[in-house]
Amino acid sequence: MPPIFRRISLGSTAFYLGLILTTIGFWAYFTDRPTLNLAGFFYGIPVLLIGIALRTAQLKPV
Repeated sequence: MPPIFRRISLGSTAFYLGLILTTIGFWAYFTDRPTLNLAGFFYGIPVLLIGIALRTAQLKPV
């Protein structure tokens, strides 16, 4: 496994990806673009919640 993947947590990746998708979904909602709106909400919010859950449950190394 490359060393870069050991430094980036899955929770942080999911959190930021979900945040970006949710932001795109809200932007699409307010600019009346239905396809991006649905994709942003249906994929963005669950990925954001998964990222938050993974970051909350992350244990720090001893």
